[in-house]
This record gives sequence, structure tokens and C-alpha cells, in this order.
Amino acid sequence: MKSKLYSYVFTLGSMALLLSGCGEKTVSVSGTSKLVQSQSCIDCHQSAISPGSGKIIVEEWKVSHHNTSNAAGCVDCHEPEAGHPTSCNRCHSGIPAGAPGTTNHVSNNPDRDGKCNKCHGRDNGLFPTGSKSAHYQPTDYPVTFGAYTASYVSTSYIGNCRKCHNPHNPTGHHEYNRAWAKSAHGEVNIGSRTSRDFKLLGTSQPANLAYTNSSPPTPNTGGPTTDPTIIATATPVCVRCHTTTGFLNFVNSNFLSAKPFGSNTDKTKEVTGCDACHTGYAFNVRSVPRVTIYFNFSGATRPSTGNPGGHAKIQNNPVTNVQFPDLGTSNMCVPCHAGRGVGDSIALLNTAGVDFTQINSPSSHDFTGAALLTAKSGYEFAGKEYVTGIGADTGHDSTGLTTGKGPCITCHMNKATKSESHTFKPVVHGSVFDLFTTNRSFAQVYSVSSASPAALTITAVTSLTCNTTGCHAGSTPTITALDLTNTKEGYISALAALNKWVRLVRNVPANPQSPFNASTNKARSSTNWTFLGAGTGPDLMGTSFNLSNLNNEPGAYVHNPLYAKRLVYDSVFFLCTKATNPALGSNQYPVVQQFTNVADAITYLTTTSARTLETVNNVANTEVRALITQHQADAAIQWLYGKPRANLTPADKLKRPGDN
Repeated sequence: MKSKLYSYVFTLGSMALLLSGCGEKTVSVSGTSKLVQSQSCIDCHQSAISPGSGKIIVEEWKVSHHNTSNAAGCVDCHEPEAGHPTSCNRCHSGIPAGAPGTTNHVSNNPDRDGKCNKCHGRDNGLFPTGSKSAHYQPTDYPVTFGAYTASYVSTSYIGNCRKCHNPHNPTGHHEYNRAWAKSAHGEVNIGSRTSRDFKLLGTSQPANLAYTNSSPPTPNTGGPTTDPTIIATATPVCVRCHTTTGFLNFVNSNFLSAKPFGSNTDKTKEVTGCDACHTGYAFNVRSVPRVTIYFNFSGATRPSTGNPGGHAKIQNNPVTNVQFPDLGTSNMCVPCHAGRGVGDSIALLNTAGVDFTQINSPSSHDFTGAALLTAKSGYEFAGKEYVTGIGADTGHDSTGLTTGKGPCITCHMNKATKSESHTFKPVVHGSVFDLFTTNRSFAQVYSVSSASPAALTITAVTSLTCNTTGCHAGSTPTITALDLTNTKEGYISALAALNKWVRLVRNVPANPQSPFNASTNKARSSTNWTFLGAGTGPDLMGTSFNLSNLNNEPGAYVHNPLYAKRLVYDSVFFLCTKATNPALGSNQYPVVQQFTNVADAITYLTTTSARTLETVNNVANTEVRALITQHQADAAIQWLYGKPRANLTPADKLKRPGDN
């Protein structure tokens, strides 16, 4: 009797389920909770284990918003047909309509089958405040790839919500999701996602054969080309870091595949999603082997004795084929923070006999923290030491190796509030430094394209590794926000000084002692590196490379401070000691300035009347005074020498950073 009554109640419930709901086979019973509606399912499946998380599915669902907010029960997602087995007919040979072998009587993967869209669709879906637009980029744009944002639900993620959400408890990691969304990994509007259709910017060539500094030409329309023929002739590797799909292809191919994917009619763009670092919706950390990056380079030049073809190619060379140390779990950070070029390539160009009067420089690209941390990125001047000396052993490159996490994860993700680890920021930033001069924009001072400074005051050190029981511990932390702010200000100021010295050689008229004239005295060639005399081309190119490399590595002053200091110091030293070359005559600029030390060369920039050519208010070749403020000079000198400018003795001024 009890069995018959149970069956009768279930049948009535099933009829009610079929007659109500919000679309497709979504079902609900008016006046009852999702927990009550799901009870028949729970009775049979209460011990079912999730294939993704390894936990009991029912228990996961019970703590999710789908249950606690009475939003979605078992039948809403899995959509069983009428007659789906109950505990009765499983024992009494009841066969449900549409049983296996006839039609699919239940969706065993609602995500794959598109069931999530019933409540979380593009048009009328329910999302936490502000997150809908990030999930779905607008659809009414023409196919102009610079005109739309990235999105969480890009083409590769349709039917794959479980790449970022546990389907049985999709809200269980919301705090992590929100922190990630605030990071550059999850930001959908920044240029690293939107400026190009990065999924197309790859190559069929393996990485050891691809010239990674190549990129498709940009047409007059202002956006990058989407012509597959043009793209095929270039070999960019943008796809490996600017998309998750490309990153996974790269790390799963022993760092050789940078193949494009998708099509130029697919308007979606990817962010760096959860599945870049995690496998499955148990969110296990992805294992990435020790990283190898090929820093190949191709550049046109004039034919010369050592390079009769006139085209320089540095490819698959033991020096530019860099294997990074094994950083444990932090290996996953290296592929996208190793850069696209290293200073060693310039030395190889010189060895190959390249004509430095007509060649472009390699480029390190952006955020090369891993290469800087491991002292692989910079142009190192011959005969100089870069990895030993006072302050060389910071432990930053070896932190976390005993735990297997490695330095990147140990320093950037160790937070008191665990979910905040996914902002990937060990510090909190505040107001902007006051580093502007009266006649400079930030772009002219620092030679970067951003409209607002990357240099921000640090208001708090939030990495527990840095300021509690980790590396910088004590009754009072030995590293404070003020310490880091002062250090960062010194670093940025030193780059301002290096920038001015590079530009005093590079950004001036062909005959710098005569007035600039766009017809008769044009700007110096940007592909000629020999303005300081015969044989100086590689070193001048190296100073420019170091400036670009460090400008785009905002954490260098922490990642590897001595290495960063020596790259800046040696670059300025080369420029200021080569500044008087009798062989150049009136082509030398500044014509009478030569210094024996970097401190005096930096101080000179506070009073100089020398001019450079800049783009100001969109007007190219505008003459601008090569000036920095006294505050900048003092901050730069303090950072490089470890002493205030006023306390430096003549002997101090001749010491490289890290010297006794």
C-alpha cells in the first residue's frame, strides 16, 4: 500500500512538473521549494559522486545558491522525462518513456546540452550584478576586431561553464571568481584582450622555427588585419598568452605550438580563464613542466661581409633557446612572463656581422617578470657581472621551491583572505606619484604608451610571504608599504633618466647641432644604431632594449633588484661616457658633455638645455627639453647607489650597484 501511494504521489507530481516551468522541459511545482521538488531525485542519487570534484553531488548542491536561494533543482537542469525511474519502478520493472536506447530520457551533462542558458542566457539571463556583460560581449558590432570586448563565454566556452564553475555548486567559488575578475587575467576591456583578435595571431610553424617578433601589418583602417593570407606570412605568437586556448596548446605541446584557432568571423575574444591554471571543476592546479622559450629574431638590414643576404635571422640558437629553472607550480606563469626577446639576441646579431646602421631592435614585450627574476632578459655589456654582488641573493627566485609552489605563486597568491590570491597582487596601490615635469607628459618621460602612470604609491603589503612569517618577518615587518613606495619611485625615476639619455642619442635631428627641419634636417633614422661611433651599434641598441624591457616590467625593482640596477647603471654609463666622440664632430649630441660616472650624468639632466624630438599633443618631431626634476634625479641616484646624492663621495660615484 505504501508503495502504491508513493507511486501515485510521484505520478501526480510528474504531471505537475510537465505542466509548469519556464521553458523547454524546465519543471517546477508551485508552492514548493527546490529541495522538496528534488527529493525524489535525492532518494535515488543521494550517494552519487561528482566525476569532476569527487564529492557527493547532493551535498554540493545543497550548499549552492541553486538550493539556498530556491533557484534550481535537479529537474530544472537534468530534465527527466515523465516516468523517469522512481525507487518503486526501479524494483518493479517500470520502464520510463524514452528509456535508454530510444530517446535521451535525462540530460546527464546539462552544461554540454545548453541547459545553463535557460536561466543564464545571453539575452535575459540572471547573473550577479555587473557580470552579465563580462560573460557575453555585445553582439551588434560589425566584425571589426578592435571594436568589442573580450568575454568569459567566448566560443571555446559555450557549453563549458564547468571550466570555471562546479555545475553542482556553481556559487561555491564566487569569491575567487570575483577576485580573478579584478585581475588582468579576467579583465575584458584592456588592450591585451581587445586591441587585436589574438586567437588568429599565431603560426603553424613550431616555436623553435617561428620569428616571434614578427606581427601582421596594420591596415589604414586603424585595426589589425584579419586577412588570413597576410597573417599566414607572419609568425606572431600572441595566441599563446592572450588566449587561454592558445596557452593550453603551447604548454601541452612542450612549448612548441603557437597555432591560431577560430576564424575571422568569430567575434569572441578570450581572457585568461580558470582552466589556464586549473584542470576540471575540482580546480586542481595544472602541472606545467620546466619551461623552454625560443627567443628567435628576424630583421632586415643592409648586406655586409658577415651578412651578405642582408637579412638577420637568429633562430633556435643555444643562447636564445632559453630553458628556465624548474619553478615548480610557478612554471605555469613563465610562458607568458618570459617575454618575446632577450638581450642575448643583440650580441648574436653582432657576432653574425650584422650592419647596425639599418636594423630594428628585438623587443622584450610586456611584463617579463619571469625572465627578469631569473636574470635572462637584459642586454648585458661585455665584461660586466650581473648575478653576483651585494644584494644579489634576495631569495626571490628560490622562494617556494621546497613546497613546490615556486616563487610566483608563493609571493603573489599568499593572502590572508584566500580568495584574494586570485587578484595576483602582493600589494595594494593608491595615488599616483608626482613625477611629471612641467613640459612632459608621462609618455615622454617614461617612453611608454599608457596615458596614466604605471607608478603608483603602494599603500599596503598584502602578501603574507613578504610581511609576516615569511621572508621579511619580525616584531615589526622589515618591509613596509613606504619602503616599497620609495624603492619603486627610485626605480621609475632611474628609468626616466635612462630614457632621457637614450633619447639624446636617438630622438634628435640627423645633425643635432643645427635647427630641426622636416625637409633638410630630419630626425635620425630609427634603424641606425651607430651614432656614437664605429662599433657602438650593439651597445646602443642594448641600452634601448634595456629601457624598453624595464619600462614594461613594473616589478623589476622587487623581482631582481640588483640585476635591474646594473642594467640601468651600465646603460647610462655607456651613454654618458660615449657622449664625446671626436670622430662624430658636430653630429655628436650633446656635443660637450662627457661624464665619468652615472650620478653626475643623471644630475646633468636637471639643468640641461639639450633637446629631443617628441610627439606632443599628436604633433610629431616637437622639440622638447631633455629635463627631469631634481626630485627624480635624487630618487634615481638613491636607488642605484643606496645612498643620498649629497652623501656620495667621488669614490662612491665610480662604483656599480652591488660593488663593495
